[in-house]
Amino acid sequence: MLPDAFDDTAIYDLRGTDRQGFNIVLFRKDAPVTSDGVDPLYVFTCGDRFSLDAAWRWFSVRRALWQEWGRMAEHEGPAAIIAHIKALQSDDPIGVLQGSVFQADKEPKVLNIGDVVLTATGMRMDILYRHRFTTPGKRKRFLNWFKQNAANGSPEHLVDLAVTNGTADLAEALESIAEGRPVDPATLRVAA
Repeated sequence: MLPDAFDDTAIYDLRGTDRQGFNIVLFRKDAPVTSDGVDPLYVFTCGDRFSLDAAWRWFSVRRALWQEWGRMAEHEGPAAIIAHIKALQSDDPIGVLQGSVFQADKEPKVLNIGDVVLTATGMRMDILYRHRFTTPGKRKRFLNWFKQNAANGSPEHLVDLAVTNGTADLAEALESIAEGRPVDPATLRVAA
């Protein structure tokens, strides 16, 4: 599950790059930058752009773990972080994002939100956030909006908003939609 927000002052960061192959690089933000870039603490190598995009989504939804991974890589060494990431990927393999899921929970006020991912072991649904509306009617109004906007990319933008900014921004957008307030479809922010 995703956190409410991400710490912009965090020490460690991950970036996807295609400069010298297709890699996801874990590094210290305060590391000296040379002509070759920063000295990575961990590198996850992909075979092509398609694989890089799939791996980046896997790493992005686990952004709340990046600081723990950075400390592990820095203090326990490359073998520890490699083994740790392999174990995580064994339990939840990297897959290709197929779409977003918005599912009414059995609790009448709760909406489950996440990704549908196709992996080598089959289709998987990853619930990234559970939103509790204040009334069942708000959830119903959101689901009506969802039905009207399912094909225009807006639901996927909602999930991306949570992956990028955290669930607090997603919660604000969900509540705005449920209350019928105008939301800018490009940013899914409450319109001014």
